[in-house]
Amino acid sequence: MLPFTVKLLVALVCFTAVYLSTEAADTCPATTAPCIPGPPGRDGKDGQPGRDGQPGRDGRDGVPGTTGSLTYAEGQQLKEEILETIRGEISMLNCSKTPTPQCRGTTEGNPATSCREVYQCNPTAPSGYYWIRYVARSTVQVFCEMSTTNCGDITGGWMRAAYINTRDPANSCPPGLITYYQNSTRICSSSISSSGCTSVNFPTYGVPFTKVCGRALGYQYGHTDAFNSGSSSINSNYVEGLSVTHGTPRNHIWTFAAGLSKGSTSSTNCPCAAYPGPAAPSFVGENYFCESGNTGTYSSQWYLDDPLWDSQGCASGSTCCNRGGPWFTTTLDHTVSNDIEVRWCTDYTGEESGVEQLEIYIN
Repeated sequence: MLPFTVKLLVALVCFTAVYLSTEAADTCPATTAPCIPGPPGRDGKDGQPGRDGQPGRDGRDGVPGTTGSLTYAEGQQLKEEILETIRGEISMLNCSKTPTPQCRGTTEGNPATSCREVYQCNPTAPSGYYWIRYVARSTVQVFCEMSTTNCGDITGGWMRAAYINTRDPANSCPPGLITYYQNSTRICSSSISSSGCTSVNFPTYGVPFTKVCGRALGYQYGHTDAFNSGSSSINSNYVEGLSVTHGTPRNHIWTFAAGLSKGSTSSTNCPCAAYPGPAAPSFVGENYFCESGNTGTYSSQWYLDDPLWDSQGCASGSTCCNRGGPWFTTTLDHTVSNDIEVRWCTDYTGEESGVEQLEIYIN
């Protein structure tokens, strides 16, 4: 029979071992790799019987005392030694696991395939620039939006394809567009002295996507006509404003149209104005915003008091002006990896629409 002190010590050590093994399963020293508990292994087969050991040496005489008992100090020392051994064994067992692989995209040497991959690997990754791979072994840095409430129910993994922001002194109009200066406002547009469409191509680097999200903030110049009833082809200047498409042949994504005036009785207003103009072509459907920055008769000037496509200052009942904007989100009918094309279109000289800000994201 073991003395009561030894029994108590053994029970205490067993209880502590169970507690530490549970607590240490998810706790590692700061200098080790993250703990990844694995599934229980299968029971091994019984081994061969071992050989008889060598006879032990005679021990030294102990300190006189009660037969089979430990002093309090000896018990405390034994307990601490056993607990320290248990802690070390549990730490080695639970913390010598393979480290969690680093998410790709943070370095040029380890690029991701898309912003969506980065987000799926680490949903807490911040918005910013990440490296992605495109065209075999080439890499490029792109801006990834990881936390937004502007693009429907998908908050992260958006790659920015198009970006214009003339409010930023470091940002300029893309090649092919003209910069107009009106007071302190810089506007990117095509030439006021010509008609037709000016195209700007924004690369997506072969990243596959089905969803597109974006916004534009612009201004009208002169007599903008919204939708041109005489042009029903997506390849024509069917709109006074911006045409957003992808692929060849062109596939429609979104249209930003500029109507003549909120108060005019002209037939060149937005389709939803009090005095409506022509309806949007069938390939546009309901995927458009239409707004006017003018409230009266027109003149040859930039109308800066009421920006276009911000869903503000809309006339009462003007549903195509306030269509849940200023951001749009649309889903394509199949996955594509085409570049995004934005065209600045007008049907007559002396009338134009330009942008101060433009953002388009894919996912």
